[in-house]
Amino acid sequence: MPAPTYHQYRHTLLNKQLVKTKEFVESFRAHWKTYGCSIMSDFWTDGKGRALINFL
Repeated sequence: MPAPTYHQYRHTLLNKQLVKTKEFVESFRAHWKTYGCSIMSDFWTDGKGRALINFL
């Protein structure tokens, strides 16, 4: 099986993951009024100056 192309990563696979992430968040949204919600993030850059943001 060939590796995914740049276009597949940038569009197809990224959009599929975005839909999955939105569905995952929606599964918790009903509980936010009762229990609250905190979003934590962490940011760093690699040796080449590229940014990475982690969300918890």
